[in-house]
Amino acid sequence: MEGDTSLAELVRYIHRNPQEAGLVERCDHYEWSSYRGYLSYAKDWRWLHKEPVLAMPSEYKNRQRGAYREFMLKEEGEELAELF
Repeated sequence: MEGDTSLAELVRYIHRNPQEAGLVERCDHYEWSSYRGYLSYAKDWRWLHKEPVLAMPSEYKNRQRGAYREFMLKEEGEELAELF
């Protein structure tokens, strides 16, 4: 994660929270989450300012969505452990 680690952990916590609470099996299944919007190319999500969040796991645009998805699948705290 090349950007602000604390912000990245916060975004992951927010998007994974419905899954961790047992409301859904996967975070992309939660209806009220913007998680799907970060991964989507659809114009419906153009209001969402995705670029700063997507740039955190990878500076390369062609890898950002995949890197973000991978980051979201990691357990909380793994990224911090890797950095130190």
